[in-house]
Amino acid sequence: MLRLRVLYIASMVALVGLFALTVVRPTVLGRGSTEVLRQQLQQTDDEWVMQFDLSNQEGRQVTYRIEVSVLGQSYADKVSLADGQGYTYRHHVAKAGVDQAEARVAVYREGESSPTSQTSYLLRKAQ
Repeated sequence: MLRLRVLYIASMVALVGLFALTVVRPTVLGRGSTEVLRQQLQQTDDEWVMQFDLSNQEGRQVTYRIEVSVLGQSYADKVSLADGQGYTYRHHVAKAGVDQAEARVAVYREGESSPTSQTSYLLRKAQ
């Protein structure tokens, strides 16, 4: 009987510990990351607008390079964000003479060759 009671108490302690980790651990891991949020593709009569929010949660100031490739053209922008700061990025693509195209957007930390985030869009005129 004593053995079952000890086993029960040990399993309850382990369960409480695992529950505590599910609450604490994601918060700890959330620091030190870059987040690309609310990615959108908007369409007007004259253009497409690719938009997203960039959030620096890395604990230090970071410079990002944003690269856009569309219609055989490449565009690059840089933005430097303090820790906790956010930025809304927009890129406009004129529809003139274009029925359909693919656009690629990649976000890099300065000095890194692998993107932090990469997204492709299919730009197609609404019918």
